[in-house]
Amino acid sequence: MAEKRRGLFGAILGQPPHPQEAEHAQGPARVILAPLKDYPEEAHGFILVRVFRGVRIYPPWEDWRYFKPAAVVDHPALKTAPEPSNEYDKNAVALLWQGRRLGYLRRGPLQDMTNDWLRRGWPVFASFERGTKDYGNSEVYISLAFYLPEK
Repeated sequence: MAEKRRGLFGAILGQPPHPQEAEHAQGPARVILAPLKDYPEEAHGFILVRVFRGVRIYPPWEDWRYFKPAAVVDHPALKTAPEPSNEYDKNAVALLWQGRRLGYLRRGPLQDMTNDWLRRGWPVFASFERGTKDYGNSEVYISLAFYLPEK
């Protein structure tokens, strides 16, 4: 069997390349890598239930071009912020890096799950993993960690 089954979210998340494979980027693109973040098993009375790695997000070019690669790698923590007033998607979830919009989760089950968690007040931690910085063709990958209240 050439391809592993990855469950419900495998189809929308795809099979992310290993961070070291990002060296194959061609042209003027710059590859930006951050060390993979290990999320704590427990945080503020919540327990870790699921981590999604290699989640590709939509980077808004106008914000992404101002990022300094070393700064993103040194401080990869992101904030998840629902944007119900977004004119294109009322379920939009923005990923903020130090107050600046890094991008948005794509529409689908992962976006729905994130919104559901945040509405309930349950933590969703996010972290920058890697990206390419190229005019008009940037790619950004993050990881998301979901926590449930301890019983």
